[in-house]
Amino acid sequence: MPLGAIVIEGAQYSGSLITARLAMEFGREVFGVPGNITQAVSFAPNLLIKQGAKLVTNAEDVIEGLPTPVRAALTQLEQPEAEQRNMLIAQSLTGSGQKNLRAPQFGQSKAHRRHCGTHRPEFLRYSGYAFRS
Repeated sequence: MPLGAIVIEGAQYSGSLITARLAMEFGREVFGVPGNITQAVSFAPNLLIKQGAKLVTNAEDVIEGLPTPVRAALTQLEQPEAEQRNMLIAQSLTGSGQKNLRAPQFGQSKAHRRHCGTHRPEFLRYSGYAFRS
């Protein structure tokens, strides 16, 4: 069972809200990525944030919400030296690294985001959280 749920998109009567409700019933964390208030698909994450879900704007927001033992294990897995850290940062800012780290572009179709690689933020793949848009 996942540690929680991150809701990125969802209309008023969507499965995203059902998933978030079930996560809360099972005592899991619920996160929401805020969206444009004029877009119907932003209803679910914005409502959940309004109701107390943790607001997510970057990977650190998710890591902070992890249980302490999991968070400690993630931060102790690998402590790169300053030179390695700078190299990793430089690589993430290049075109290919940036493509996978961009936030979803609201107002674009899911097919377009899938094509551009923005349909699922990279950190969600390894966070232990359920992904549903």
